[in-house]
Amino acid sequence: GGNIYTQPRVSLDSLQDRLKELSLSDGWVRGKRGLKNLFVFPMDLALSPQELIKIYENLTNDCYLLLSITPEKGKEWVFKSGEKIPPLKKTFGKAEPFTTCKPETKLKCKNAELCEKSGICITQRTKFCRTKTSSLNTEEVTDILELFLPDFPELRPTFTELLLINQYTITGFIFPEDKDSLSSKEIREKIKKVGFIERIVYIDNKMHSNKVEFTV
Repeated sequence: GGNIYTQPRVSLDSLQDRLKELSLSDGWVRGKRGLKNLFVFPMDLALSPQELIKIYENLTNDCYLLLSITPEKGKEWVFKSGEKIPPLKKTFGKAEPFTTCKPETKLKCKNAELCEKSGICITQRTKFCRTKTSSLNTEEVTDILELFLPDFPELRPTFTELLLINQYTITGFIFPEDKDSLSSKEIREKIKKVGFIERIVYIDNKMHSNKVEFTV
């Protein structure tokens, strides 16, 4: 269950062949309010793992897949995602919890120390997308570390609790050389963003960080 959104500047027509193959061509509607330039497909389906994998493989590069997945039987695992793209103002406004959180909220927050160090409201950020698994053995935990934290080889699969935060900072823009001959829309499509991503790992009360510069 959940929603599939087209990404900005991706037309629904350009996806039609793939959507037909996935049996998802009917039922798309325009997004509401700030998302009115996007199309959304409300999903509530029972799918096999193979069908679900095929959807992700075919649409990940052109769509936002905000889906929650639960097994047909049993409760050993669940994957939950918010069904709406969070507004930029709302997300940014919760990036400095110690200037916005109420005193009583700080006292109850189990992540208060990390929030103060990182400047990010961990509780709010981790509400949007989360997963619950059954018990994992050492080999499975090692696989997770290699998949999500390959840039932290010093971590060992014997931790009690681990939090990973990716904080993006844009420091500048690179305009196309022919910007004077381009429309504002064309400039937005060709402009490059320069910045860095700070990856913060908080594991058993110890913090590790790694900064990676990017141009996209």
